Amino acid sequence: MPGMEPDDEIQKYYRQSSPWHSLLDHEIPEITFALLIRQMHAASSNTVHQTLDWTDFCPTLVPLWLKGLISREIQAKLCLGSVVTEAFNGFAEGFAPVGYVPNSCAFETNEWSMLYPNGKVTQGALGKRFTFPAGSFRASQGLDDDSPLIAMAIRLADTGKVDVHSTWLAQANKCIGRAITGTTRYRSGVVSTLGCAIFPQNQDGSPSTLRPEGIAQEVHIFPCSVAIKSEGGRIGLEFPEVDQFYWSLDPLGKTRLTQKESDALGFPRLRFCFVTAVNFWHDYQYSALSAFWQARGLNPHSNDVAELLGSALVEVE
Repeated sequence: MPGMEPDDEIQKYYRQSSPWHSLLDHEIPEITFALLIRQMHAASSNTVHQTLDWTDFCPTLVPLWLKGLISREIQAKLCLGSVVTEAFNGFAEGFAPVGYVPNSCAFETNEWSMLYPNGKVTQGALGKRFTFPAGSFRASQGLDDDSPLIAMAIRLADTGKVDVHSTWLAQANKCIGRAITGTTRYRSGVVSTLGCAIFPQNQDGSPSTLRPEGIAQEVHIFPCSVAIKSEGGRIGLEFPEVDQFYWSLDPLGKTRLTQKESDALGFPRLRFCFVTAVNFWHDYQYSALSAFWQARGLNPHSNDVAELLGSALVEVE
């Protein structure tokens, strides 16, 4: 994927590619791809608007979908439709919210669900309980601290993502285009998913609590309730500050295990994490967008495009 290779590979890619190289790495139908390439090579910058329409061009800018862990501080600032920017020089340097795409799009909710093999979910008086049978968490199997045991999320519905993406791409250069200069490369995009997950915790060289034969008895995780919040039409998640989950041998969850008791019984240590997924576009794609709008006689750094398309104005923060 362009933008993720070493610096010399990036420069080589830029030298060999046309200004419209954003078309070259995306999964669009072969016939459409071939037609677009022919049109782009045949058209000058002054006539490209006569051969390619926004409804043709926008779908070619397929985003890079990335998910990752975020801090509580960042999570509190995000909602579905938030715009974030990430700078990277060889490695990603973390992203920060820079705006919001106003929307009233439908969203889907995935409640807490089990991701660990052989685990089961049941409904109890205190909400969902996640049960792990005897023999789970064997030392020989190991635990990947990048793979959650349980997770939940909200995400933009597919129809909503199309509208949000179109609104953002029509105004992206107005919001961030002038900042995409110099040697630092950027990718910016729109938050499509927000959630949380409970992961095994890397013990950083401490003796593992896992046993060769796994746990000797059935145990349950009881996660916290997560509320969907709506503030001025912005949809996000609300989590408790503490007490986000606990282990219990009691199916009703009335008795909690301490960390010391959990370690003694061979249960893995856990961590509660905030998760987001972003549809990113790279700086070279925004440059292609800028050239596209200029070819149509529009100023990509103004409200011209939004007014033409009748789009809601992106709120820059």
